[in-house]
Amino acid sequence: MMKLKLSLVSMLAAGVCAAAPSLAQSSYTWNFATNSSNGELAVSQIFYANGNTSNPFITAYGYETSHGPSGTSIGDTWNPSDVNSVNLYAKYTGGNPTETGLGLNNDTTGNHEIEAKGNSGQKNYSFLQLNVSNLLSNNIKNFNIAIASVQNGEGFDLWGSNSLNTPGTLLSNGGSSTNGKFFNVPDFGTYKYYTISAYAGNVLLENGATSNIPNSPPPAPEASSVFGLAGMLGVGGLALRRRKTGRTAA
Repeated sequence: MMKLKLSLVSMLAAGVCAAAPSLAQSSYTWNFATNSSNGELAVSQIFYANGNTSNPFITAYGYETSHGPSGTSIGDTWNPSDVNSVNLYAKYTGGNPTETGLGLNNDTTGNHEIEAKGNSGQKNYSFLQLNVSNLLSNNIKNFNIAIASVQNGEGFDLWGSNSLNTPGTLLSNGGSSTNGKFFNVPDFGTYKYYTISAYAGNVLLENGATSNIPNSPPPAPEASSVFGLAGMLGVGGLALRRRKTGRTAA
């Protein structure tokens, strides 16, 4: 009798596991450069979360302009009128994540990063803009990025706006002490576009940007799994009744 009970319990446990939905992943990840995608891209590029075209996506754009920002303090604005597109660059460095990510192809140093005006003869201000409107329409509430390849004496600015090719309002900045450190994009959801520029040297948008997947109810188990579990319950019950009947007859 004990063996039959244990067998029935094992069948039920197996049925529950078969019927239960698999655990969903908790975050999306965007990688901008891989060993196979290393090199020059177009002036805009779509990047899908986890490399799956069914997932939310970010669109990146490359720009340069001769007009700089109004200032360098948080809250200052940058609304240039003469903006030209430049090609993006997927930079991949094996074994070095802080030298792997998304930059621009107009970097005069040949490092294919986002370069500050005046650096190594650069005559223009360059910036990399991310369109996150698809993330917002998918109810994503946060976005984490890291700015990499920030050497001593170099630094970056992060801007937010609701207009394509316009950096907008200065939200945050950082130097070499923040190199490769992921942080939450401030005021995420307020703006459709977030822009990265360098105020000194040249920098890179690092691989591995992430967002938490919005909470959603787990999918219902498939009908076949439910019926299979019900069938096991029926078979187990019948076997138990026959066992009891046989003992009574004896």
